[in-house]
Amino acid sequence: MHSLKKNEQVLDRETGYICGRFLGERYGSKPVGDEEVWRSIARGLKEGSNGEQMVSYHGPGNPDIPSSCWFHRESWLDFNTIQSGHGWSIPNYEYVAKDYALHPAKPTLDMEPSYENCLDVKYKSGRRMDAHQVRQAAYWAMLAGAAGHGYGCIGVCHFQSDDMIPDYSHCPSLQGRTGRLGPGPGGCGQKLSNRLSG
Repeated sequence: MHSLKKNEQVLDRETGYICGRFLGERYGSKPVGDEEVWRSIARGLKEGSNGEQMVSYHGPGNPDIPSSCWFHRESWLDFNTIQSGHGWSIPNYEYVAKDYALHPAKPTLDMEPSYENCLDVKYKSGRRMDAHQVRQAAYWAMLAGAAGHGYGCIGVCHFQSDDMIPDYSHCPSLQGRTGRLGPGPGGCGQKLSNRLSG
């Protein structure tokens, strides 16, 4: 679940727990705003899955406020997440190293680094994130101690119905549902695996 503020507030402490419990019971053995609401959802997930569901938190999109800012010491938080963001050469290794040094030790992942082919929205350089940027972020995160790394491509990140496709006027090549990955992840895992084992 992603924390987005909307006009209709459907979750509170009680319904958050019920929702979390339902999700835990339904998806417990499958990988898959308000701090008290998120704590309730997490407790429900843990209880509903008999503790088998890994639980974390994806923050609001600022790398300076990863999950560890709110929930690092919570017993339900199995790993920390960072959203380093959509900008050219963001030093995500700094955020990973900061989480990695916390006590008690917990794994951390850059769940949302720059999406391939996304415009540089942080520095507004006009450049698009290319395969080099995607791989650089992955290498930086993993070599800084991350337990994993996310990949996104602007061409596949929206799975809404056709009438809900966002405005891609900033990226005419992505009008409609192109739905294809860029070259960024190709070979990245194997190269990194070789580097770390050698």
